[in-house]
Amino acid sequence: WNDAGLTEESNCHVRTQSSNHSVDAGPKERRRSLCVVWVYQSTAEFIGKQALEMGAEYRPDWDSNCTLLDKQSSHPAKEIFSPSQVKKWAIDGFIKTISWLETQKEKASSGYYFSCLLIAGSLFLYPDPSEIKHVAAEGIFTCLQDAIDSLEQKQQTNATISFFFLTQTRNICTFSFSHTCYLSISSLYNFPFPSFSLYSRTTMVALLPPKEANLFKLIVKSYETKQYKKGLKAADAILKRFPDHGETLSMKGLTLNCMDRKAEAYDLVRLGLKNDLKSHVCWHVYGLLYRSDREYREAIKCYRNALRIDQDNIEILRDLSLLQAQMRDLAGFVETRQQLLTLKPNHRMNWIGFAVAHHLNSNAAKAVEILEAYEGTLEDDYPPDNERCEHAEMLLYKISLLEECGFLERALEELHKKQPKIVDKLAYKEQEVSLLLKLGHLEEGSKIFKALLSMNPDNYRYYEGLQKCVGLHSENGHYSSDEIDQLKSLYKSLQEQYTSSSAVKRIPLDFLQGDKFREAAFNYIMPLLTKGVPSLFSDLSPLYDHPGKADILEQIILELEHSVRTSGRYTERL
Repeated sequence: WNDAGLTEESNCHVRTQSSNHSVDAGPKERRRSLCVVWVYQSTAEFIGKQALEMGAEYRPDWDSNCTLLDKQSSHPAKEIFSPSQVKKWAIDGFIKTISWLETQKEKASSGYYFSCLLIAGSLFLYPDPSEIKHVAAEGIFTCLQDAIDSLEQKQQTNATISFFFLTQTRNICTFSFSHTCYLSISSLYNFPFPSFSLYSRTTMVALLPPKEANLFKLIVKSYETKQYKKGLKAADAILKRFPDHGETLSMKGLTLNCMDRKAEAYDLVRLGLKNDLKSHVCWHVYGLLYRSDREYREAIKCYRNALRIDQDNIEILRDLSLLQAQMRDLAGFVETRQQLLTLKPNHRMNWIGFAVAHHLNSNAAKAVEILEAYEGTLEDDYPPDNERCEHAEMLLYKISLLEECGFLERALEELHKKQPKIVDKLAYKEQEVSLLLKLGHLEEGSKIFKALLSMNPDNYRYYEGLQKCVGLHSENGHYSSDEIDQLKSLYKSLQEQYTSSSAVKRIPLDFLQGDKFREAAFNYIMPLLTKGVPSLFSDLSPLYDHPGKADILEQIILELEHSVRTSGRYTERL
């Protein structure tokens, strides 16, 4: 193959490197393309036979921006010799081409070299070689160029093939025919047409021309930014030209669903799915529609159908994993998160998501292994400043998993080791004191709890932890007289230290009895009652479970009421 033409070969499996040719597939340019020529004997015979039998004349149809083969004969039916007949043989080469492209694993320094594949099947003299060459070249070139573009963008080509209702692949035949007409490669480079021009007249395809493709992207963006009227307008513009485009119908339905027009939304999405059953977009949108109505099981079915078509779609996998967690399909959740991690191993959230899936599936030890494997991929100076918080949260999560597994010493050691990388110092201290308490290091724990109280003197958990460290905690709330005296002394010193704390005054009401309780309860109630705090009763309601304390509280409130009725103010003491 060269610029002059194609030489006859007995076994045509020719591969040469083209030079100084730029192939335009839309805006994309390629300085170098590897041209693979597969010639079918049956191709030339098919086109020649059809042209001869129909007596076709050929003319360009500029209104549709594509070349049509119109039959201009005296036949009363005025049949159209359309590119769909070219498609029947071009698509065979298309399948063979994709099979070959997908086996290529060579990677050059400038990227992957994918092929620009041309099938020269229209090499005959009758009726008009120049016209049929253009049409045949257009059909083959654009069809194969779509496959090349998809592969370069790492997209799936299986869905593209399925739209053409393919015939069975033929075997490669030897190149031989009686009438040879040379077809210059340079002329083919000058005629790159959009693939929709070839197929839109016969079957609905997912691929749209550049203008409509940009409008479709606008629909998606408008949906994500909640500009629904704008998205609806873009969808109508596409459907005006391609009324059966399934993905646009589905996206229009999804947009209408957000505008509280559910009946129309379901009708459009189902129509779009009917027109394009092999589109993962249509199935995904159908699932989103079910999810919006909380039909989670039906949504999962739709997501799974979408993944049968595009099994590596990140967005669908992520949506599926969320619903699996929602429906407590934890085994499926683990499997989906593992697939996401396999597809995007350089994303931290995929590692954490996989670990969380195992944690929810009652396998905390496996979750620890996953997080440690992720840490093994990081450099020593990681993380950068803009990721310090997220990385620190991951470290704290791993330490909590170690604690849950019972590896307390290891968790404490890991916590101290990672201290410089943990940003949340409060969470660090809380995790540290929790481990110290479980390990029985009560003296160290007591010091940390006092430090925590100085930071937040109204946190009830800190007081409970301090009581555990000093050996004055009871699960059932029953204390001996000696323990009550010790607790009273402890909280008296804490009240002197944290005068503005409400918790340090409220907690003694739980263990004090008799007159001591009456005095402490009055001192606690009066300031809050004077200020008119609405939550006072909710605060005191747990004390009503103790009959003696309930009676004392009733007496206090009745005496205060009597004081207000008689003197117009609260009594200062009982």
